Order: sequence, then structure tokens, then C-alpha cells
Amino acid sequence: MKSNLKQRFLEFVLKRQLFAPEEKVLVAVSGGLDSMVLLHLLLQWRRRLKVDLAVVHLNHGLRGEAAEADAEFVRRQAQELGVPVFLLHESVAEYARRQHLSVEEAGHHLRTRRFEQLAEEKDFDKIATAHHLDDQAETVLMRLLTGSGLPGLAGIRVQKGRWVRPLLFARRRELAQYAREQKIPFREDLSNWQANYLRNRIRHRILPRLEEEINPAASLHLARLAQIFQEWEEELDARVEEAWRQTKIRQIENKIHLEIQPFQVYFSGIKIKLLERILSTLSGEPFGITFQQLDDFLDWLQRGHPGRQFHWGGRLVCRRSGGEIVFWKTTGEVKIPVREIEPHRWYRIPESGWQLKVEPVEPEAVHFTADRREEFIDGSRLEFPLRLRPWKAGDRFVPLGMEHSRLVSDFLTDRKISAPARQQQLVLENKGEIVWLVGQQISEIYRVRTDSKKIWRLTIKEGYQGEKKANSR
Repeated sequence: MKSNLKQRFLEFVLKRQLFAPEEKVLVAVSGGLDSMVLLHLLLQWRRRLKVDLAVVHLNHGLRGEAAEADAEFVRRQAQELGVPVFLLHESVAEYARRQHLSVEEAGHHLRTRRFEQLAEEKDFDKIATAHHLDDQAETVLMRLLTGSGLPGLAGIRVQKGRWVRPLLFARRRELAQYAREQKIPFREDLSNWQANYLRNRIRHRILPRLEEEINPAASLHLARLAQIFQEWEEELDARVEEAWRQTKIRQIENKIHLEIQPFQVYFSGIKIKLLERILSTLSGEPFGITFQQLDDFLDWLQRGHPGRQFHWGGRLVCRRSGGEIVFWKTTGEVKIPVREIEPHRWYRIPESGWQLKVEPVEPEAVHFTADRREEFIDGSRLEFPLRLRPWKAGDRFVPLGMEHSRLVSDFLTDRKISAPARQQQLVLENKGEIVWLVGQQISEIYRVRTDSKKIWRLTIKEGYQGEKKANSR
């Protein structure tokens, strides 16, 4: 049966009012199947839509000659189709190293920034990307599995600012069928099959099994779930605006004061958005927090004493002062020094507001829970002192349950740890080998086994109360 993708594409675009007559549209084209089909469809309907098109391609500088060949392919295709093309180049790996990001996340940041800059400079009204329904399903499932909140579960927006996704209605297999029928050339990026990326494992392993063994329409239902959450988020945003007006929030010079009592009446979704708005105002850029950070903050708020600081990451901190929480941006980065850790004693970590302890326990004391603040490890290989330090680019460890090592940056990205929180992430290491990504995951190498004879407990807890003799180094 011949594909009706072309007509459905027009209906989707018109129904969602993604383009207005006379608009200039920048089409993001990697050279892969999805983006080449998007370009072809927009060209088919550009007179009907009355839009001007141009192509943009970003070479991430990661795959050497293959990446150069992709850029040349896009340039040649755009030239043959009579469409202006902009070829950009960035060193994503270098950016990832500087910003303590995974390569995947660094690529996303750079694409967004460079495409926005180009659109601004050249007066483009829209930036069109080729995200499709399967991308939406993968995104929702990935965020669900990594503990995302409502904004994350809302997935990929059909339109956000000048960014539009005209293919979100279509399955990838429909795009492939259309490409075959229309003989649309494209290039295959082999990195899309690498299993070390969480998205690829979901795409090639988990979702196919869900559709095969549970429900053939699993991807469709996940995409619809995103649409429902997007509608909920719109309603939540309206309630946040109302809460912002009603909650007593005052900005005095470079500090923001939030009254505790009216803040505490709201449910978690509104609390997160109010806090994100405050932190974004102080940082001057979008600032996201996770539910884990909210839980840590609320626990600090409940048990903390006036004057104690809570560190959000980077240079953003707050403290309790009477019936208020005062937020501000420090003049310098909150840096965490390298510490030598001996057993049996609590170590204060003032920069993060918690304590850490390493101690031996008897086998009967071992009890595994979901609480990441307490872990048990095989201690037969430990040589004290251990080292507690901030993670750095290039750090690798073997996460519990896995056979091979992973970059810490990729692990944190998969866990949806925000960029500010990542900056303060600590690792506990033994002889240069990561034992514990503190508060996140222990190494498979140090897991407790049935024959483990020396077992150690690793504990972190918030605050310093009751530990007046805690050591700080």
C-alpha cells in the first residue's frame, strides 16, 4: 500500500498552525533518513504553505571523515534541490569536557545555541527538526525510567518558541517507506546503533520487546501520554503564575526572599516551578531541578537551622532566616576540595551540607534498600585512606549490574541529574578506582557477594546536628 504520509503531513502542519505565510524556515538536516524526509516534505508543500526554506547542518567534530562526508552530502543535496545551506562546525567533545557534560548532552546544547544564533542573525522565524513519534515514545520512556518529573514526561513539544516538529505524528517505519517510494537519499549514522547510549538501548531493545510482548501500540500510547502531560503542564503553568503572585516573594538587590509558610501549602509540582523560577532569575539562565533535589531541599528545610546553607549547585545557595528562605548567587564557585577518608568517623562536607561515613559492619547488618544514601560494599580491596573528590571529565566506573565501564558524565545524564547538581557530584575512590558515585551508584567491582568476608557501609546524611565531633579535612 502506498504511503499517505505526504497528505497527513500537510494536515498535521495546518491543524497545529506550525507555519504562517511568508515565514522563513530553517530546516535542521543531519543527512539521516528522518531529516531528509522532512526536507523533502517541506519542499513538496512550500508553495502551499507559502514559506521560504533553508538548510542548516552541524558537524559535531566527533566522527572524523564520516562527519565530513555527512556535511558534504547535505551540502550537495541542498544544492541539487536549490535550497540555501548553512554548514556549521563545533568540537562537541571539547565542549563536553569544559562543561562536565556527556557528549550527547553537549551536542544538544551546541545545536540549540548555534541554530538559535543563526536564526536570529538571518531572521528565520522557525527552526524545523525531524523528531517523530518513535522519538517521542523513547523520550517519555527514558525519562520515566530515570525519574523525571512532569516537564520531562511531557516529552518533545510540537512547538516551543521558534522550534517546530512537523513529523511528531509519524512512525519511523512510515518515514522509511516514504523514503523508499520517493527514492530519497540519506546517510546512516552508525552511532545510532551503539548500545552505550541509553536512548539506543531503549530504541533497539526495550521498546521493540514491549511492542512484541506487551502491546503493539506501546509507542503510540507513550506518545499520547506525552500529549496529556503537555496539557497538564499548561494548566500547571497557569497555577504557578497565580502562586507566584500570591506567594510572598521579594527581590532585594541581589537576593530573593521567599516566605516559608505560603510556599509549603503547594504540592511538589508548583514548588519545583517556583524554585526554578527563583534560581533562574538569580543565575540569568534556565535552571532546572529534580524531584530528588526538591526532596533534599524540603528535608533540609524541615530539619535545618537558621544560617545553614543549602547548595543548589554552581554558585547558587540559600539559607533559612526566620520565616524566610533567602536565595542568592555567591561571588565565587563553591569548590569542593579533595579529602582523604579514614574509617569510623563522620566527615563534614560544608559545601554540600551533608556528612559522610565509611565503617565496617557484620554480614547480618547488611540490608539493601532503594535509599541511595546508604550502600554496602565488599571491602576486601580497600586501602585507606580513600579519596573523596569531585568527578572530572573522563572519569569511568562500572555501574552496579553492568559488565563494562561507563563515563560518569553519561551515567549522570541518563539519571537526569541537572547540570548544577552534576558540578557538585562527588566520587569515592580507592587506589584511583571509583568505588561509589556518591548518592547515585556503587561500582559493580565492589558489590557484596555471597563469599564477601569484609563488608563496609557507606553512608551520607544531611546536616551536622548531633555530630559535633565530626571531622572536616
